[in-house]
Amino acid sequence: MSGFEDLRIYRLSLEGCKIIYKIILKDPIKKDYSLVDQIKRAVMSIVANIAEGYGRYTKKDRSQFLTYSIGSCNEVLAFLDIINTICNIE
Repeated sequence: MSGFEDLRIYRLSLEGCKIIYKIILKDPIKKDYSLVDQIKRAVMSIVANIAEGYGRYTKKDRSQFLTYSIGSCNEVLAFLDIINTICNIE
């Protein structure tokens, strides 16, 4: 029996989490503790909601958690836009 760890989207979200952590640990971003904390929470939420949704019994419940995950993805994208704007990082 396979679990959420075998889902491709779960593995990709973990890889994305690793990439985001590499970005936020660079200067000058790492000095903005509130931004770093916010983006950490959002990126972890993507992974966590995929896992939690997998454990739900109804399609409606699973869909709800995937929707939360998509929302967190958009939040991370917004934070990356903020970082790019503030820090002028390409």
